[in-house]
Amino acid sequence: MGSWDTRFGSRNVKQECSSSTSSRLAPETKRLIRLASYSKCQAKSCVCLGWKPLSNQLPIRCDELALINALPCLACQHSFGCHTVQLSSKSADELEELAKCAQAMEQFRAAMQRETSSHDKELYQFLFFSLRRSLSEGRTHRLENPLGLPPFERQNVIDILRMYFVARNESCDGPFGRSPAVLFEAFISWLDGYRLVQPPIFEMLGRRTKEERVDYCVCYDRWFIYCYVPGLCNYFKMHRPSLIFGSQLLAHIFGNSFRNPSVELCLQQHKNSFVTVDRLASFIADFREFLRSFDATVGVPSKSDGLPKCLQANLGDNADSRSKASSKPTRRRSVLTRKAKQADKRDHDIPDTLWYDIKNEYERREQLRRPHILLDSILELMPRDKLARIEEERGQIFVHVINNNLSQEQGKEKLFWLLQLQNVISQQLPRMPLEYVARILWDHKHKNIVLIKNSIVIAGICFRMFVDQGFSEIVFCAVAANEQVKGYGTHLMNHLKDFHIRHGVYDILTYADELAVGYFQKQGFSKKIHVDRSRYEGYIKEYEGATFMACKLYSNVVYTLLSSMIEKQKDFVQLLGERLSAKHDPNTVYASPFASGSDLKLPLSVSQIAGIQAVHVRSTTVSTSNNATDQSSEDLDKLKSLLTKLRSHPSAWPFLEPVDAVEVPDYYGFIKYPIDLETMEHRLESGYYCHPKLFKADVMRMMDNCRRFNHVTTRYYKAAVALEKAFLSMWVKEMEL
Repeated sequence: MGSWDTRFGSRNVKQECSSSTSSRLAPETKRLIRLASYSKCQAKSCVCLGWKPLSNQLPIRCDELALINALPCLACQHSFGCHTVQLSSKSADELEELAKCAQAMEQFRAAMQRETSSHDKELYQFLFFSLRRSLSEGRTHRLENPLGLPPFERQNVIDILRMYFVARNESCDGPFGRSPAVLFEAFISWLDGYRLVQPPIFEMLGRRTKEERVDYCVCYDRWFIYCYVPGLCNYFKMHRPSLIFGSQLLAHIFGNSFRNPSVELCLQQHKNSFVTVDRLASFIADFREFLRSFDATVGVPSKSDGLPKCLQANLGDNADSRSKASSKPTRRRSVLTRKAKQADKRDHDIPDTLWYDIKNEYERREQLRRPHILLDSILELMPRDKLARIEEERGQIFVHVINNNLSQEQGKEKLFWLLQLQNVISQQLPRMPLEYVARILWDHKHKNIVLIKNSIVIAGICFRMFVDQGFSEIVFCAVAANEQVKGYGTHLMNHLKDFHIRHGVYDILTYADELAVGYFQKQGFSKKIHVDRSRYEGYIKEYEGATFMACKLYSNVVYTLLSSMIEKQKDFVQLLGERLSAKHDPNTVYASPFASGSDLKLPLSVSQIAGIQAVHVRSTTVSTSNNATDQSSEDLDKLKSLLTKLRSHPSAWPFLEPVDAVEVPDYYGFIKYPIDLETMEHRLESGYYCHPKLFKADVMRMMDNCRRFNHVTTRYYKAAVALEKAFLSMWVKEMEL
């Protein structure tokens, strides 16, 4: 290792600092000399990576720092000051932080000399050069890990143990005994202290596919950097494996034997523990069966009643680790969880008993209407992905995430699906060259989520995830022509969103052509890009004539179940209204507030309306402040001006008045919610539009009705397109929403 020390000059620095000459230097001067040996020379066109002193050239007195600045470097002959010019503007705390970085770097260099494993030696070398790069540039070290930042999974081991405890507690068949807390504490302590086997040894334990070997290697590298190395070097923050890893780590560990001496050592740490190795082994065997049917998309139980204290205590640590461990600009669940807890603390008008009654009534009605669900879905307006979700539940369609991993061990079925997806994309996107589609689709860095029906790929989305940048790019999105308008595209996009949330990516970007903009807008994409340009510039592929769009994801939403959840919420609100209205006599007649002799003036407050207090309506729901009044009057003036401009637009002639039922007899049978500019004017005068977005919704419905009823080649259809474009431009300029 002589050449290594000569390159960085550490041997000379150690000799000088340990000599009697350098012992007389001030501590600040010693620290500066230590940092200079790792600081890049700032002289023009100089490639020297650190100052290397000549033998016995340091001054004897500690106040001769000016003399040190003039001393030449052994390698580049430039002065000491050329190597420390970037350190002169640093504060004492920053210099101390850089000194700790240099100390950690020396520890890693010593660890590399002792390490016999080539894999671990490469990881030490990666950390060494990461620190070396920060020191040479004179900046505080920030670990730029290509493997991502913790937490690495949406649900960590603590969350999975909570779900396991709740599931086994409800079925009363868990191997907990009388002391479940001690059992969980023993398992968590054992897991946090478990030493993962090195990847070469993992490959020797059994036949592994290339994907399994790569997954384990990534998991091991993450564990080594964030859990093992901080125990040797306190410069890096220590992370507990049970808080940053989840089902993937458990799956790798369960492949090995749990009958390990570390279990007994873990049990000895718990003096009051009555857990035996056999009982812990039975718990692990049952936990392994639970993991086989584990679904990562299921939410973690929010209630802590009956949970062991170790699972409750770590819940707060889990939130902290998710919010503080990563500086990546991604959405974390800690903020959402905190808001939800604050909302739960508010006083509710609805008693708990009434909520339970409504829940039971909803379940009873759901059982009665289940045989007619398909008939209802045909006759009623329903979410776009409802039929697709039902087909997936019945096993008629399947969704898979596949990609080409450049291995000969790939299944033929997966390769066949990739070929079918290539055909679907090339047919639906004829402007894309076939060679370009094939190159992107078969690239191992791109993934593809496909929808299989009758063993044939009918839809697919090709995307690439940039985990370090915190976003993903959709390259291709296509549905077979004979399977469109069936909700498959929406259902596939929902699966894609859930897939990204499970991997900690909360922003999706894409370039959409003119025919796909409407589809992406329905899926939550917007032309207003909320992602910082520095995050995606140079990473994504740009297309001429396409619209750049972005979508933000929220970790507390399961998108494949979102539409059904909204449906349930609507049904609950309707049942709640029925229960509340049933408690009051509808035949009760209240006296008019404007009886003879009354001095009431308009507008009335809510409390002045007779009968309102009987139904427990809060008066705070209606704001009568001056600010609200001024705001509503200002919005009203803007809407009137906007309506006048719409009526005077050259393309507004089909929408000036309602459609004549005599001239178009089948119009009102086809269009259930007709609207026109004259009706909107009446609504505006009557105060119907309590919010400007209601006005916008009516305008968009008017355009949509016209496009649905008329053919694309008619002048009515073209007028709707032109007026909609003009309206959206007016809306952005005038309403500023």
